[in-house]
Amino acid sequence: MSNGIYAHFYIAPGRYAPCEAFAKMALAVSAWEGADNEWRSLKVFDRKRESALVEQYGNLTTERILDTTGDFCSSSSSIWSDISFRCWHTAGGEPFRGFEGSTIITRGDDWWGADDGDRRFRGNAELAVWERAPFSILDVAEFGPEVEEWNSYVEDNLEILTTGIFQIIDALRPESMKVYDGFGEFLPLNANMAYYKDESEVIADLQFMAEIWDRGDAIRKIPPLRQGYKGRERSLLGTLRSETARDRIWHRMTEGLIYVDRVTEAMVRSVLRSKRYDYYAMTTGFTVLEYPGFMNSYLHNFYLDILELAAREEEE
Repeated sequence: MSNGIYAHFYIAPGRYAPCEAFAKMALAVSAWEGADNEWRSLKVFDRKRESALVEQYGNLTTERILDTTGDFCSSSSSIWSDISFRCWHTAGGEPFRGFEGSTIITRGDDWWGADDGDRRFRGNAELAVWERAPFSILDVAEFGPEVEEWNSYVEDNLEILTTGIFQIIDALRPESMKVYDGFGEFLPLNANMAYYKDESEVIADLQFMAEIWDRGDAIRKIPPLRQGYKGRERSLLGTLRSETARDRIWHRMTEGLIYVDRVTEAMVRSVLRSKRYDYYAMTTGFTVLEYPGFMNSYLHNFYLDILELAAREEEE
């Protein structure tokens, strides 16, 4: 597990070569308000080789990294680059405007080979923010009313983060995007925020989870969850959840996924209109999250509500 933030972008197979996706992503991130003007590193890998094909460090311009990576269009390539962006931090109880590191990654369709498991876990593009702490609301009941001021800065940080993510969505036009905190397996029920181009992609994620429940993933050593949930596999249901919460979610998912083939786009729209979740229509698609502190919550109830609606209609 890692104490970062990971926005995974799921792009339709064959839509972009790695160099094309990287160019779109790099241009979107470099235009992000508060982004540093220079990239700190650049690496290009081919899954057939152990060492990097390209490895550069220093103050790299966007023009330079695009020129360097323009020929790496093989579907087995992966391109990585680091850049920082401005956000609020705290030291000695005082907020200050600093920088947070991030990495952008694009992967070709064939990067995910026989040894890497299902590409639906991590997608073809990723924005990894190195530290989660500046984006997590502190509990006033636990830390006292003095943290309320810091939480207002955290809300500013979350606005900065979502602005960057939305710019990447506009550039890549993915099928979906999920944000994870790194404290659990990359299953949609562990997502903190999700974007979908349409309701059919929500259903696709429910079907993906049903496959994991029924068959698991042998390559990633994920057992079929329908056979039972064991404590040693707690990362599959999020390590920050209590054992009681994980057990409750497992039981509800196990019961609900029986009805996954009954889920319709109309049911997804019904849950979105229920106002139980913050739902934002975008130019293309929509985003679901808990506003403003989405890094402090998970979307499992969103998926469970859809499954339970399907179960009720089946019973009727």
